[in-house]
Amino acid sequence: MTSQVLLINPLSVAIASDSVISQRDGENTFKTRDTSEKILPLPNHCIAVMTSGDSELAGYPIESLLWEWSRTLNTPLDTVDHYLNSFLKWLEKLPEMSNVNTQKQMYERLVDNFLNRLWKATADWEVTKRESNDISEEYRDENEVSFSEDSLKDLDSRIDVWVDWVKNLDVLTGLDESWSRGTYFQFADLANERINYWLDDRLISDGNLSKIQNAIQRLAANYVPTYSIGVVFAGFGNKDLLPKCVYTDIFDVLAGRTRHSKVAATGGGYHFFGQWRHSVQFIRGIDSEFQRKAVQKFAHLMIEKFENDERLSFTPQQSEGEETASISDFCHELSREIDDYFEEYAQHNFTDPFMNVIRLSPESDLGRLAHTLIEIEAIRQSINETTPTVGGPIDVAVISKVNGFRWVQHKTLGN
Repeated sequence: MTSQVLLINPLSVAIASDSVISQRDGENTFKTRDTSEKILPLPNHCIAVMTSGDSELAGYPIESLLWEWSRTLNTPLDTVDHYLNSFLKWLEKLPEMSNVNTQKQMYERLVDNFLNRLWKATADWEVTKRESNDISEEYRDENEVSFSEDSLKDLDSRIDVWVDWVKNLDVLTGLDESWSRGTYFQFADLANERINYWLDDRLISDGNLSKIQNAIQRLAANYVPTYSIGVVFAGFGNKDLLPKCVYTDIFDVLAGRTRHSKVAATGGGYHFFGQWRHSVQFIRGIDSEFQRKAVQKFAHLMIEKFENDERLSFTPQQSEGEETASISDFCHELSREIDDYFEEYAQHNFTDPFMNVIRLSPESDLGRLAHTLIEIEAIRQSINETTPTVGGPIDVAVISKVNGFRWVQHKTLGN
């Protein structure tokens, strides 16, 4: 994990990031190092790129890919959005991404992500049915049993849950089901091979197999929660009068298309990426988790008091024709009002003053403030978490239209 922040006012952008990164070292093992470069300036441009999440795309370090892409930029681009779009298009044309073996690896990882979920669901079903003895009376052989008709219907339902899960996934930017099915037919043999690998020992009927194959045909165009690389482009395009940042999560490059989440854009204020709970708590003045639990506890105690204390009576006022409110309804309505009070208090006394500081700060002060927010996250994690995932040197930079990109603090610059 990581913790990163952008602070933006009309004149400049401050960006800060920790340096901890986890890299895959095998199928399910990771190595952690705290000297990674997550802020990458683009030479001769008023732009920086901040990365998070997975550190490699198809085995290539994201820093190397961004550097190679930046060398293709002969002149500044018009807007920050154009920089991100340029990088995504460059990835699609990169020969290393269209390599047959690379394409197979990317598609296999996508399909395995879904089939692993399905395997767990069917394995859980089988264990549950065997433990409950929900099987038919006749054994097919010593080691294999025939499950009852109701049990098999339950299995159908569990498979349908994951088939419907695929149908309800968000469609990725610029992709559609037709493209996804075309991609599937390029890798149909691989997909069937993975189905056999994951589900060969499961009780999958022909009808369910057809459903699973149809679900896989949809996968490529959909957002499937998996490893991704977060990229944030921040600063000024050549025609941008105000600073801006745009960001997306990149999953892979398949069949000539970069699979990424919807591109989001932000203007002034503060924006966190990665882990941010303790930093936001500092800005709000009130911990959101404490607020949620306190409001829930209040409602619970109120209901308990009204229902169990004979000294208290509940006679809510009602107009003619209205239904009488229950004790529970009354207490939850009151707790919502308290929650709204918390929100208003935090906004008025903490968040709004903090936003004013951002708007009025010169770039050097903005950089120091960004550093402080990451430091708060790292310190609180070192106290509260068993295994802190934010740490290492904190890198800070500022970008302005006048001065361009400038390091405020970097691990290689000392003090």
